[in-house]
Amino acid sequence: MKKAPNIILIMTDSQGANVVERYSGQATDTQHLDRMADSGVRFDSAYTTCPLCTPARAGLFTGMYSHQSGAWTNNLALGTNIRHMGQIFTAEGYNTGYIGKWHLDGHDYFGTGICLRVGIQSIGTTALTISTNSPKTRSLCGVVA
Repeated sequence: MKKAPNIILIMTDSQGANVVERYSGQATDTQHLDRMADSGVRFDSAYTTCPLCTPARAGLFTGMYSHQSGAWTNNLALGTNIRHMGQIFTAEGYNTGYIGKWHLDGHDYFGTGICLRVGIQSIGTTALTISTNSPKTRSLCGVVA
């Protein structure tokens, strides 16, 4: 049986590619990010279906157009029937966590601090407690924004 990979998705807000050495080719102090880029999957091109924060995040985390997920403009929550990647990964046995700007709960920039409906005991903008009561626990999926 093949071991499930660890998945870490780092998504920064308002950061140009020129500040990470592997993307810019310029000497910068990003050796840890560079090492992760060298040993993992690296996205060299990215496109968004909407230039606004909430709808763009809705598309990334649900795989849907924002008008389908309910979050078609800033400060609108995902529809209650919409599953996002944290829930999908949790259903597959991963422990999931999200640290940072969520912006998909219908509130302002940091929102309520509650973003996942399953697999998380508590979450905040700086601290995270991950539930480990899944018998299929294989790895950690952390999303940093």
